[in-house]
Amino acid sequence: MGSLRKFRSGKFHAYGQHTVKLDNLRQAQANIDALRYVPISQRRNSPLRQSLL
Repeated sequence: MGSLRKFRSGKFHAYGQHTVKLDNLRQAQANIDALRYVPISQRRNSPLRQSLL
């Protein structure tokens, strides 16, 4: 969330901001893909899930 505040304050160059957003989207998709293979009983307390909340 701290990085989003930096984006809004305009400290990052437009290209760099775009690149970081793409990286964040890839990471979010990777997290979603990883959760698909975790049993539901283990999802509730997993560090990965807590990082998404």
